[in-house]
Amino acid sequence: MMEREEMISRFTSFLREYKDDEGNSVYIGKLKDLLTVTPKRSLTIDWTHLNSFDPELAEELLNSPEEVLAAGEDAIQIVLREELMYTGELKVHARFFNLPHTLLVKELGSEHINRLIQVEGIITRVSEVKPFVQKAVFVCKDCGNEMVRLQRPYENLIKPAKCDACGSRNVDLDVEKSRFINFQSFRLQDRPESLKGGQMPRFIDAILLDDLVDTALPGDRVLVTGILRVILEQKDKRPIFKKVLEVNHIEQLSKEIEELEISPEDEQKIRELAKRKDIVDAIVDSIAPAIWGHKTVKKGIALALFGGVQRTLPDGTKLRGESHVLLVGDPGVAKSQILRYVANLAPRAIYTSGKSSSAAGLTAAAVRDEFTGSWVLEAGVLVLADGGFACLHPDSRVLVDGKYQRIEDLFELQKSYKARSGNEIVDIQEKDMEVASLDLSTLKTRKSTATIIRRKSWKGDLIHLKLRSGNEITLTPDHLLIDGNTLEWKEAERFRVGDKVISPLKLPNNTSKVYILDILPESWKVKLTREEKEELKREILKHYSSLAEFNRRYNVSRDFLSGKSSITVGKFRQILKDLGVYGAWRERPLTYGPNYRRERLKVAYITPELAYFIGFLYGDGWISKQGSKVHVRIVQSKVHQEQIERIRKAFRAFYNGELREYKRRTKSEVAGNKVESESITFHISSPLLAFIYEYLTGENLKNAFSLDDEALKAFIAGALDSDGCVSVKKGKKGRVVHIEFLLSNEMEKDRAFAMLLRRFDVYARVIPGKGVNRIRVTSREDVENLLNAVRDYSVKIKELPEKKHLVSSYSDKIPLKPMEKLAKEILDSVPSTALQKAGLWSTIYAYAHGKYAPSRIQIRKIIDRIGHLIPSETLVRLKVLATRDYFLDEIISIERVPYEGYVYDLYVPGDHNFIAEGIIVHNCIDEFDKMSDRDRSAIHEALEQQSYHHDFELLLADGRKVKIGELVDELIEKNRDKIILGKDTEILPVDDIELLAYDLEKREIVRVKADRVSRHKAPEKFIKLRFSNGREIVVTPEHPIMVWEDGRIKEVPAERIVPGDIALGVLRYPVQVDGEFKEYYKDQRAAEDYQDHLYSQGTVSKIKKTSTRFIVEKSERALPKELVKPLTRAGRILGVTQTQKERVYFNQKLVKESLIEGYLRRVTERMRELEKLSRDEPVKALDLLPKAWLYQKYGVTHGRLKKLAGASDPWALKTIRSAVEERISLAMGELNKFLEWWNANVNFLKVKRAEEVQNDRWEWVYDVTVEPHHLFVSHGLVLHNTISISKAGITATLNSRTTVIAAANPKFGRFNRMKSLPEQLDLPPTLLSRFDLIFLLLDEPDEKVDADIAEHILRVRRGEAEVVTPKIPYDLLKKYIAYARKNVHPVLSREAMEEIKNYYVRMRRGFKRSGENEGELQPIPITARQLEALIRLSEAHARMRLSETVTREDARAAIRIVEDMLRTIAVDEEGSLDAAILEVGKSTRKLNKIEKLIDIINALESEGEFGAPEDSVIEAAKQAGLGTENDIKKLLNDLKRDARIYEPRAGFYKTL
Repeated sequence: MMEREEMISRFTSFLREYKDDEGNSVYIGKLKDLLTVTPKRSLTIDWTHLNSFDPELAEELLNSPEEVLAAGEDAIQIVLREELMYTGELKVHARFFNLPHTLLVKELGSEHINRLIQVEGIITRVSEVKPFVQKAVFVCKDCGNEMVRLQRPYENLIKPAKCDACGSRNVDLDVEKSRFINFQSFRLQDRPESLKGGQMPRFIDAILLDDLVDTALPGDRVLVTGILRVILEQKDKRPIFKKVLEVNHIEQLSKEIEELEISPEDEQKIRELAKRKDIVDAIVDSIAPAIWGHKTVKKGIALALFGGVQRTLPDGTKLRGESHVLLVGDPGVAKSQILRYVANLAPRAIYTSGKSSSAAGLTAAAVRDEFTGSWVLEAGVLVLADGGFACLHPDSRVLVDGKYQRIEDLFELQKSYKARSGNEIVDIQEKDMEVASLDLSTLKTRKSTATIIRRKSWKGDLIHLKLRSGNEITLTPDHLLIDGNTLEWKEAERFRVGDKVISPLKLPNNTSKVYILDILPESWKVKLTREEKEELKREILKHYSSLAEFNRRYNVSRDFLSGKSSITVGKFRQILKDLGVYGAWRERPLTYGPNYRRERLKVAYITPELAYFIGFLYGDGWISKQGSKVHVRIVQSKVHQEQIERIRKAFRAFYNGELREYKRRTKSEVAGNKVESESITFHISSPLLAFIYEYLTGENLKNAFSLDDEALKAFIAGALDSDGCVSVKKGKKGRVVHIEFLLSNEMEKDRAFAMLLRRFDVYARVIPGKGVNRIRVTSREDVENLLNAVRDYSVKIKELPEKKHLVSSYSDKIPLKPMEKLAKEILDSVPSTALQKAGLWSTIYAYAHGKYAPSRIQIRKIIDRIGHLIPSETLVRLKVLATRDYFLDEIISIERVPYEGYVYDLYVPGDHNFIAEGIIVHNCIDEFDKMSDRDRSAIHEALEQQSYHHDFELLLADGRKVKIGELVDELIEKNRDKIILGKDTEILPVDDIELLAYDLEKREIVRVKADRVSRHKAPEKFIKLRFSNGREIVVTPEHPIMVWEDGRIKEVPAERIVPGDIALGVLRYPVQVDGEFKEYYKDQRAAEDYQDHLYSQGTVSKIKKTSTRFIVEKSERALPKELVKPLTRAGRILGVTQTQKERVYFNQKLVKESLIEGYLRRVTERMRELEKLSRDEPVKALDLLPKAWLYQKYGVTHGRLKKLAGASDPWALKTIRSAVEERISLAMGELNKFLEWWNANVNFLKVKRAEEVQNDRWEWVYDVTVEPHHLFVSHGLVLHNTISISKAGITATLNSRTTVIAAANPKFGRFNRMKSLPEQLDLPPTLLSRFDLIFLLLDEPDEKVDADIAEHILRVRRGEAEVVTPKIPYDLLKKYIAYARKNVHPVLSREAMEEIKNYYVRMRRGFKRSGENEGELQPIPITARQLEALIRLSEAHARMRLSETVTREDARAAIRIVEDMLRTIAVDEEGSLDAAILEVGKSTRKLNKIEKLIDIINALESEGEFGAPEDSVIEAAKQAGLGTENDIKKLLNDLKRDARIYEPRAGFYKTL
């Protein structure tokens, strides 16, 4: 390595002397610019410049970057001072780019550590900017000495342990004197296109410092130069390191996707083409020429392909340039074919079809243009893109899956994908979670399923609410809560102090028990009795041929079942699940414990008695740990005899051992008086009870919510008996009762305990205290409910005094506004005399005028006394309000808190709410209601052809074998409506096919459901591979084959496989496969069937082919020599020599089983021999130990030690035993490495032949996807599946302009001209109005048209090329479009502006007809939305001509196509143009009729007891000219569907 001074000198020379071709000093000029033109703190240096000037220094930079970069920065300072005479302080970084090699993230390895490297990838996340202390100054508080420590951003803080001067440990960081710089981290991930199918993208975290922060955003593609660092994983005690990239330079690659290569010759052809007078017609005729007609449609699509010009206004507002097109029409009119052509016309196009987010049968072209970066996306994605986002703080606790846990802990980043919401990137994870929600129609709580958790970054204020109950919640200002006054959703920022929100009072019941086997740590041990072992053996032998096979399968000691050893809980659970007996075994008590102690309870789950004991311990006990001992103690005064006896009784019910008791007498002084008291301390040393206690009470009682109802009652009773009280006090209105718990001083725990009480319909308030918080229950009904819940378990039960007054409590209040409305209905419908007689007139009158807050007590009284007089609809709503599943929680404090970080939300289909921090919150991912699952996976990249031949046999999980081509073809033909189309690809999601997948990490076969099947256009050739077991597979050239290479399993394309390569296989199938034994087989398939049968028996075999027959004979399993080396090392450690034959064969690529078994047997025998001799005959054991090692280890010769041992010297005997133990331990370490593979379901096969075969007839190749393993088993091999679908969210992370070209079938099958367009599509008007052009493609009989279509199709089928030959060659048209979009940006001429303005004004002027009512809405034929569309289409038309000016003719062409569209789809009942049909889904005339009908119903409501009679409504509507009886009934149905009217009884209507 160069000396530092030499490096500085060379760098200085480079900066001074390097000149460009014109003789300019490149870096002197750049440094001048830093000081004057663009003040920065970085000098960017091209590595190739340095390499051409000083190759040695450039190479040194790559190998020792830290030292060289520091020297470079020193050199910059020298040049600044000496050349530029700069005397100020300016720290300038040397940043290098254009290194000789660019790596992918997945290629980074240990060889790159501490090297300067260049990596390309895409940024998936970016942290906030934080201060990093680069130079830390520590000051001794005792002597004032200052100590400087330089810090590294990827290491822990380096702090002096004590003062360098005086030795004091009182050392602190001096922030003022330390030097801080900006710090930011981001995650760099492999680009999606760099991954092969099935591969997971690799990522690396990177660090930005100082002026590099905020230079890139998520979604940016970047080229990063930096130093690869490694950090020891803190959570992992093993010497495993995490890779981190310390960034030196970052370059943002173009966000525009690589454009098509257009040569000068191409440009000349394009320019010549544009001069044609018929260029527009030529382009239109060149789109889908095989499809006859539809010229207007093709022109609209052509305009969309060329697009308008995006404009950015001075205020930053962007006006889109892309036009959206929707094709609507009958089946079979070539909609999809047109879209397919469009998808193929644009480079790297993707086409997808199927049931869309918001339309029946919606299909869409998904096109990513390489020249613009714009995507043509499926419509459903646009719905998501416009969605809002309201969220919770990550610490907010939600009740999910029976646990009260932080919402942040639910989110698993590795299982999420990215999407764009508005202008923000969000992370979405799809998972099913059980939550508690409120049914707003009944106001009852119930269990629901959340299906999505979403995360986004947030910077700004959050709203922090404190509630009277003691609960607190922090959420985004726009998050919705239910207003306790109106019972309506309202944004959090609109609430004020004193307002109330709806909270759940009753949590759903739980009957599921908490089994001890389910919750124990995996590392704990299970100790089985002899009887239990025998029972387990019998179960094992039903599935395995021998116990030895089972032991190898699970890598367990044979002593587990045949001796005294135990097994870990994790492995025991896995075994029971695999055997299918887990449910039965978890029901029985077993012996558990950590390594040092085992216990067996009398119970297998948390019973009420055990829960009572834990609850009592929580209130008045503690756990202490001293080394390996765990002590559980409870103290009770002898006065509390009932509690003491209850503890004893509960303990005896679940524990086999003794609960020790110690008496203790204490003396104290109270108010000057000496007092003596006696207490009893209960004590037991029990790791198991301590674990159960910590499981239930740890993490703020998170897991206590999973207790079943009876166990939870007992737990609460235990807490009440230990540290609670039931008080009966006299008050002014009589005797009152309340209950208090004094359990802890931790608010989070106490809030959770109060939430637990809500399982039993109990409201409790948490009141902060100095030493301990109070959990108080005061309402009589709440007290009564709590006492009833714990009655069977608590000794503190008291009988409640007689109720003398109806006094409503805090939890008894109900919403004011809904009650006000109901009270008015009661006053209107119930005679006042009846109300007065019932004594309710004043109460109901007060409620109707909002005089005071209503309560459930009063509502029940109203229902009891006059319920028979109240209209049924009102009575139902009254009973709903009286439901006791909710209460009103008052806001006592509102605070805005600044926050920067992630926020979270759930999505709950149906109820759209869930419980967070004790209140009901809205889920704000409503946009997902507008999307189907298919939409979230339909946009995907064109797939590489990595698939299987049609005749490849697939092994199903039930043992059947099917040809993959026949299976996939049949499924796709049966499920055409569910197909997802890609580029030359058809994908079908499936959920009813089970395969044998291979878990590469555990090296075992698992049964899983296939996620999807697919077929792809077949290539011209295949690769046929034959393996040493006699089996063959035929795959596409790119298909990955799992091979053993360089000491590990790799994926290698089939076309690179050569004979002699080693492929990954399996030892046995875990299913029965039928096959018949024969001496020989004439049919190869029968031979393969029998071989698969042998695989299911765990027998390895091979198929030998002779000239006329096939023979199946047994063969041997084999392992690569690298996997056998640990066994060889174990033998050497133990002194087990190899035979000459073993030495030869153990060095071959594959080592056969028979050789391995012989040597393995000798190694294990030597172990047992050494163990036995060390105990019984140490001198003989000594002779088996290596002499040199003994002397080196213990400093004593073999002879001396033998002599001492012969004389029974204690030291010598101890030394020999210690030496034997160490050698065995070393050998076992190596042996276990070998056994991990030996005991696994793994075999290795040689590739015997690899040949290329031509595709003679197959149209498709096939694949099946197995998530998450991407590997399945067949032919005795582990085979790869390769489908990789990029979800819409991933695609949307790119900063891209978007165009939608979509097609939809009418929801009733065929289009009906008598109905409006919105009536026949499930697309909402809000989405429908996004389309600039909507075309109807109808299949209507027309003799001339039919004849022309038939003639065209017949000529196409006959092969007449001129019929389908486009006027502009396909490739040239593609380049023409690319060239136009990139280089032509037309501007509206004055004539074009005048033309469009005149048309717009003319269409909107003078349409009001005489005789129409002044108060009615009038139809508007065109809106500003269509005006914007006209401008975009005019610009696109000019682009088609390569014109920089939009002329009058361009404007007229756009007007013609828009007017043609409007006259087709936006004409009302009387033939007038009406844009409202597209904007709101109904014509203006229909809206007028609806409003008239509403007025008629309002006027007639008083006629009938239950509202306006239907007959009267219809008659009045007819007289008003609203149409026929059928027309009016349709309007009534529409109003009911829109919830504007309802029927109290059949045949009567009321408005809402």
